[in-house]
Formats: sequence, structure tokens, C-alpha cells
Amino acid sequence: MNYHALSLLQSGFNVDLVGYAGSALLPELTESEQVKVHYIREFPSLLNKCPRIIAKVLKALWLTLTLLTTLLFIPQPQWILLQNVPGVPSIPVCLVIRLIRRCRLVLDWHNYGFTILALNFGSGHRLVTLMRFIELNLGKFFDHHLCVSAALKKDLLERKGIKAHVLYDRPPERFKPLAIEERHRLFMDLAKEYEAFRSAGEERVECTRFTRKPRNGGSVEWRIDRPKLVISSTSWTEDDNFEMLVDALKLYSEAKKGENNSTWPDIVCAVTGKGPLRAQFERDITANPIEHVEFLLPWLEPEDYPRILASADLGVCLHDSSSGLDLPMKVVDMFGCALPVCALYYQCIRELVRDHENGLIFENASQLCAQLQQLLSNERSFLLEKMQQKLHMKARSPSNRWHHQWTQVVLPILNGLNGHEPDAKKDS
Repeated sequence: MNYHALSLLQSGFNVDLVGYAGSALLPELTESEQVKVHYIREFPSLLNKCPRIIAKVLKALWLTLTLLTTLLFIPQPQWILLQNVPGVPSIPVCLVIRLIRRCRLVLDWHNYGFTILALNFGSGHRLVTLMRFIELNLGKFFDHHLCVSAALKKDLLERKGIKAHVLYDRPPERFKPLAIEERHRLFMDLAKEYEAFRSAGEERVECTRFTRKPRNGGSVEWRIDRPKLVISSTSWTEDDNFEMLVDALKLYSEAKKGENNSTWPDIVCAVTGKGPLRAQFERDITANPIEHVEFLLPWLEPEDYPRILASADLGVCLHDSSSGLDLPMKVVDMFGCALPVCALYYQCIRELVRDHENGLIFENASQLCAQLQQLLSNERSFLLEKMQQKLHMKARSPSNRWHHQWTQVVLPILNGLNGHEPDAKKDS
């Protein structure tokens, strides 16, 4: 919701942000007097010790009460924009608030929560059935609907007659390509904290593991012996298939040990993000290291995340959509930085990733290994260069940025909702 809020602010709206603390907000939001942030109290950790189903029910009740009281006492909204997922219990709470406060509702569909819940409980579980009912049967009563893919738009229409506007995710301006000098500065900064970026210094050369710069003021250049930087971003949930990445890197390592040892470089694989499965992944890779591959799980400042994407050689997306209908924002961010992506195949991923244009699509570890070999080879990869050039051209176009897309799709809806002129002050 950061980017929705920023576009609302840039379009003259007053914004009240309601949600949990933990994720960093954009500086433009925290520094603006037109943006007020209302944090919901966290679910008491003691109650998480209850049996899993009971804990989920208690958490839903807790969120219902805390969200309801928060929305009752914020300044009078003219409309409420809600992102799904999560939509339970937010969807019924927003419907109640509409009755009490006479505001209008917009639901931004990113996925179906019941398909994510089914990964843990199975599609026939009562909680999954209840969530499906709430999302679809109550969600349809919102005044307007947005969604992230054409496939999701079609599914909403077929399931419940919901007519949604497709709002494709696009990268904001801060996700952009970087010159080698800026990459070198980032590597120097990261080397202070992460050994993967460090290199033994030379008297006359300022070095990282990837770049070198003469101390007399010469130009930055890539090191001939550098590893390749592969990056993936995740929320560490069940719909990211990181076992496949590990398996592919094991195959890459085995191939590198063979006769083509000099053809393929070592790999530094950085995986960003936080979530419930991160600790287990860290334990697994520590206990089972892969030769010629070094994993890095950095905690990055918000301003450094776009920089490391723009400094990487290749992005990898392991998102295995629970519904087959959502599109990963992490890939959009990578494209904004002119970073080609290898993405796991699922139903609608080709709406975003186009083979040999901005990335490659794989279905198993063997295919991903082959793509890593093809794109990261020490020999020149014309395919990688071609994809980088196309992404650079798109990154320069304002029409491929988030705010332009938002003003074309969302702003007309909101202006119709509140009846104000585009330059008037509006509350949200």
C-alpha cells in the first residue's frame, strides 16, 4: 500500500494509513503532514501458543475488534482502499464501517486468501471454506474493484460477476538502473557488513569482490575474477519454492566441478526479505553448503533494496502462486532496475515475464540450472545483453512507471467517487 498512498498524496489527497507496524514506510509518507499513520495493536504473542486453528480464530477476532475501533475513530473518510490479501476480517469490517460512516469502498485484489490458507489446511477445510465465502460473497459488495492481472479479472467475473479494473504493478521511480560507479559505492557500503562483498585491499586500488577503482581517481571497472550476483526477494511463505533454487544451484555446482570449470563463475546468491520460513532456510544452507555458491540473507535499508537489484547480474523469482492468478511485485521491481529475471512458471506469469524479452521461464531445477549457465557464463551472453537493453529502454519511459499507471486506472475512479476536481483536496 506504500505506492497507493504515495500516488494518493501526489494527487492531492489526505491519507490515513491503517495497518501493523514493522514494514518501513516511504520517507515521502512519513515526512508529509497530509499522511497520518494509525498502527493496529499486534496480536498477543502468548495466544500463539494455542492450537493452530484456535489461534487463527482468536487472531481473526482480535483483528476484527482492533481494526473496527481504529476505523471508527480516524478522521471521516470519503472512501477506503483495502488490499486483499489479507481480506479477512478486513472485508466485513469495512462493510460495517461503510454503513456507519457513509464512505465508499475500493477493493484491490492481489490474490485469494483462501488459496493461501489451503496450502496449510487443504482446500476442503472449514476455515478455507469460510474464508472463500467471506472474500468472494462479501467482497463483491465493495463499490469498485482493482486487480493485478487479466487472469484474475476474468476469474472474478466468472466466479461472482465482479467487474474489476486491471492495475498492473509498475515500479516507482526509485527502482532504476545504476551506473557502475554507483554499484561500486553500494558494494563498498555492503562490504562493511557482509563478507561476501569484501576483497583484500591493494595499495593503489579500492577493491570489492566485484569491482575495483584506482585510488588516483581512475574509472571503476568490473573485476575479471568476480563472482556473479544473483538476487531473489521473498516474503518467506509457502508460495515461494526455494527448494528448487537450492537444487538448481547444486546442479550448477556439480557442473562447474567438471570439465567446464572455467566457463561458469562462482555465484553469490542474495535472498532479501523477512518471513516465517527464513530461519529454517538459513539453518539448512548453513548445514549444507554448496561449493562455488555463497548464500547471503541481508537486512537492507529501504533505500538500499533498489540499489542492490540494479547492481545484480540476474534476478530469480520462485513465486509459485497459490491461485495461479497473481503477479509478483518483486519481478516488477527488478524490471524497473533493468534486471532480467528467471521466473518459475505458473498459470499467468507470462502476463509479466516474456521469454527472451525480459527474462526466461523455468519449470524445474534442471531448467533453472541451464538458464544460470546460459546467462551467467564468463563468455559473453548476447541473450542477457539483449534483455538488459530492452529493459533499459522501458525503464526510461514514464508510461512504465507506477504513478502513470495509477493515474490512468485509479484516479478516475476516485474522482468519480467523491465528485471533486482532480486538483481539489480529498480525504482517504
